[in-house]
Amino acid sequence: MGAGGSAAGAWVARCGKEVSVGVDDAQLRDLAERLVSVRELEARWAAISASVEGQGELTEALRVSMLCAATRAALADRYRPYRPRRRTKAEIARERG
Repeated sequence: MGAGGSAAGAWVARCGKEVSVGVDDAQLRDLAERLVSVRELEARWAAISASVEGQGELTEALRVSMLCAATRAALADRYRPYRPRRRTKAEIARERG
């Protein structure tokens, strides 16, 4: 499990039985893994939003579209047209003259 998720899951499994009535250990693990996944998606969304906003390309429609992405792949698909291209050594040399 990832950082932050395991401690909460372990606490609920040990001490929070009254809070987690009807939820077994496997379901708690699944919930903890999903929480980590959602947090990672949220962090990636923030990084992509900052990148697109820095380019001056972030519109309300694009922001909403990225917020509605349910997976990292869907988020990457929406980001692809705005992703900065890698510059090769030859391109850098041509720019310098």
